[in-house]
Formats: sequence, structure tokens, C-alpha cells
Amino acid sequence: MASDARHAGYVQEARGFLAAHRMASEEGQGGSIRAASLRKSSLFRREYLVLCVDDEVVAARGVDGFVADRSGVGYGHRPAAVFIPASARGRRTTAFRAMLEHEFVHVNQCLLGRSFAEDGADPATEYRTRLTNEFEAYALQHLAWPHLVPEPRLSPVQNAMVQAQEAAITAMLGSLAAMEDGEQHAFRTLTTLRPTALDVLTGLGVVRDEVEWLLRRVQPVAQQIASEVLAEKAPNAAPRVLAAVERWARDAP
Repeated sequence: MASDARHAGYVQEARGFLAAHRMASEEGQGGSIRAASLRKSSLFRREYLVLCVDDEVVAARGVDGFVADRSGVGYGHRPAAVFIPASARGRRTTAFRAMLEHEFVHVNQCLLGRSFAEDGADPATEYRTRLTNEFEAYALQHLAWPHLVPEPRLSPVQNAMVQAQEAAITAMLGSLAAMEDGEQHAFRTLTTLRPTALDVLTGLGVVRDEVEWLLRRVQPVAQQIASEVLAEKAPNAAPRVLAAVERWARDAP
């Protein structure tokens, strides 16, 4: 979690953004942001910037909410913020609260200089960063609300590992698919998954046996993501990346 001083600076910047947004909205220049406010985290006991935007902005990502790191906008600088659909502005369900707390973890990561890798990042770096950040967020979410885990037969930590792994592989394969010669890098990048996952997850306190359990399912998961997710998001590149994934699944130890 960010230090008190860093968080205080973040809140000050967020309040400046809120004031600028109010003025811009009064002039009809608020863009896709329909509402903006600081919301208090029930877990961190701190306030974080939440922006309610046009529903299609969030729906385009296929998620319930997401975090974007600080950025310049037409009426000033916006600090790291959680984006949620405008239609969810008044939602008060436990599941929605759990999702918000997950995203607040990502805001803290941004404040610590650990935001997600930028577009065009090295795929191996994308995998490591995404696995780290998503595991931290899912672990906190599932340990706080264990009755909401997607797979009740698994422990909260196992659920967090599975979801973080899927997100990391999806991001990595997406980076490979976006590269002109992605299939040439794919096999080499895929061979780094196992040692990277062991390093990241044991470093975050997961026992080695649990990580080994996760890695026993990594190859079929990667194949499924390559065949289903990339076929939809990057249909032209998907066959080439899938071929590399299948070769890795067949030849890797």
C-alpha cells in the first residue's frame, strides 16, 4: 500500500481533477465521464478516485470495471482512477464492492509505480507484471469475500492464482499477436512461464506445492486462450500464435 504521504498527494491531485471536471462538465466538455467522486475503501480505509463513464467504455473491455494510471486530459491531469459504468453508479451489492476493492489494489500499485505494462511491452514482461498485479488484487478480494470465489472447490488463494494466471497469459498472448513477428518470439516467451510463475508467486508467499499445482494446468489454459480469446480479438494473428503455443505444449518439458 502507498505511504500516507504519497496517498495524501494523490487525494490532493484527485480533488484538483474533480474541481476541473465539474467546471468542464458545466461547459458541456466532460467527455464520457458522467460522474466523478472519491470513494472510501472498506479495506484500505482510504479514498480513491472513481469515474462513472459511458457504459460502452467499460463494456468494450469485457469487464465490470478497470483502472487507468494517471493521464493528462483536456482540462487537467487525472491521477490513477477506477472506471465503472455509469449505470452502476448507485450499485451497492457485495459483489460490486468486492470488484471495487480489487480495483483499488490496482490504484495502489499505480501509486507505487507498478502499473500494468504499457502497450507494446515485451510479452515476457507483460506476463510477469500482470501475474504479480492480478494475484495481489484477486488474493485480497477472495480472502475478504471467500463466499464469492468463482470456483468454490478451490481455496481463495487457488482461485486468485487461476484468475491471475489466465489474465497474465491473455495479456502476454495479446502482446505476441500484436507483434509482426510474434510467432517467432512465442515459443521462447512461453518457455519462461514456469520459472516466472514460480519466482513471482513464491515471492508473494504462495507455497511451492500450490504453484506447482497451478503449473500443471498452464499448457491447456494457454491453448484454450490462444484458440478462443485470440480468435476473437486478433483473428489474423491467432493461427500463428496458436501454432507456437501448441508446439510449446508438445515439446516443452
